[in-house]
Amino acid sequence: MAHYQDIEEYRKKKLAQRKKRLIMGFGLLVAALAVFLTVFFLVRSNRKSGISHDSTFPLLIHGEQLEDIYAVGNQLAVLTQSGLYIYDVNGTETYSVSHGCSNAAVYEAGDRLLTFDRGGTKLRVDDVKGNCGELTMENPILCAQIADDGTVLAITSHEQYASYLQVYDDKMNLRYRYGSASESFSMAAFSPDQTHIAACAIESSNGSFMASISVFDYTSEQTAQTYQIPDILPLYMTYTSSSGLIVVGTDRIAFLNTDTGESSVTEYEGTLQQFVCGSSDVTAIVTDNPLNGASALTLFDQDGIEIETTAVSDSPIDLCLTNNRILLLGRKMVYHYNLSLELQEEIPLESSAQKITYTGGSMFLLGADTISKYSIR
Repeated sequence: MAHYQDIEEYRKKKLAQRKKRLIMGFGLLVAALAVFLTVFFLVRSNRKSGISHDSTFPLLIHGEQLEDIYAVGNQLAVLTQSGLYIYDVNGTETYSVSHGCSNAAVYEAGDRLLTFDRGGTKLRVDDVKGNCGELTMENPILCAQIADDGTVLAITSHEQYASYLQVYDDKMNLRYRYGSASESFSMAAFSPDQTHIAACAIESSNGSFMASISVFDYTSEQTAQTYQIPDILPLYMTYTSSSGLIVVGTDRIAFLNTDTGESSVTEYEGTLQQFVCGSSDVTAIVTDNPLNGASALTLFDQDGIEIETTAVSDSPIDLCLTNNRILLLGRKMVYHYNLSLELQEEIPLESSAQKITYTGGSMFLLGADTISKYSIR
């Protein structure tokens, strides 16, 4: 019996020692983790944004005239006068192609790019993996658009119609077509569920411009619904996540409820300089007051209601909107705001730039003949 008690005491003693070592080890691990996180966030908060010194940047495409830059997936797309180039964020070319357009226009959706010849007949879709689809339309293209699932809309002129709508799936198979006898559409948008198309024509009434918007269900043969927004010269139109429509005009922004047909309008204070519509149901505009020369950055929600505004001390050249930040390209600085329009930082420019985009955690600026990469916190 005494021998049994000695074994039990020994086991208890060893177990207590083991628990003590485990507790001490866990405590050391927590302490080390706390130190690591403290250092990490200190370094992160003190990290300065600025030009990247990657060996491939500034990026130069020999023999090409640079036109524009786009974020596609987590990669960078560059449109030139004759070609389309896709790079990873480190500046390595992953894909390039001659677009064959004399007046190229580009829209991005996810990891795809739609490139078409405005006023011409060529249209193509490229993705970041190098897959592509091409179409040659019978008549000149007035406008085009691409949905997140790869569905493509092309609106062309036509001998018998004012404009002719054609919808193709992601394999470039024709799925829907419609001829409008009276409306010449100049812009279009896909609904979030990829079942409807909104096409906008610019008309006039009583001496004022008007947006005439037709909504088509291209999955069925239902008759299009037509809505009119008076006193607006539309520049751009997009769907919101609630399937309403935001129409950006030259001097006002409008919201159209496609369920009720009701619309609301908010006029700008100043002259429109730049605008961008984001995937986060936010529209950002920059206006300029000609009386005092001051600029203002203003945000609107998915109902076209003003939510924030702030003064801008620089002349806006371009604007970029992501899910959590706004980047305003000025003449000497890039101004980084959060979506509450709180200025996060001012990033000095190494040289002048005309276009700005953000992808893969970095900011890219298009200059006269090169593309620069900037780190941004």
